[in-house]
Amino acid sequence: MDGNAANTQNFSRTVLRTAEQESQKILSEAQEKSNQIRETAQQEREDAVHQVIANAVKEADFIRNKNLATVEAEVQMNWLVKREELINQVFEESLASLHKIVEQEEYMTIVEELIIESIFQVNDENVLIHLDEKANQLLDDSRLKEIADEHNVTLMRGDVLIQKFGVIAHTVDGHRQFDNTLQARLERMKSKLRMPVYQLLMGEK
Repeated sequence: MDGNAANTQNFSRTVLRTAEQESQKILSEAQEKSNQIRETAQQEREDAVHQVIANAVKEADFIRNKNLATVEAEVQMNWLVKREELINQVFEESLASLHKIVEQEEYMTIVEELIIESIFQVNDENVLIHLDEKANQLLDDSRLKEIADEHNVTLMRGDVLIQKFGVIAHTVDGHRQFDNTLQARLERMKSKLRMPVYQLLMGEK
């Protein structure tokens, strides 16, 4: 083999070796990039899964808390309704028992106090009063006049009250009126007595 042939052969081997090295380098870089892409994709998939799970947990917590708040609100509302029913029941029973006061021996004294209070509330020289049937029988004209004279007014009897106990007073022209029946007084006391009645029902002091 002459020198030229040998040189050609050496050059060919060098080129092939260089090409092989470049090929291996390209393949290696490609493999590395492929691995990086796979790793990045895997991480992104894992991150996406974690985010989905986190969002699901967050939404579940929100729904659970919302439902819990709704249930608590419903329980509170139901209890308030039940409490109001219990309180109203107590007052209804009290209203139904007012006739027992009328039957007491002191009822005449109670009626006189109701009349005097009504006089001050109406605040007029001439006062027309309506009494329940029992009070109208107990309070004679002489005693009615004594009360009127003691407070410098003229008291006149009106129609007898039906289904109410106590006194309703008003001016002769009807412009001012004061309902001082036992039913009306209990109703006026209702707001003040609501909490004590509730505490009594619940066994609280």
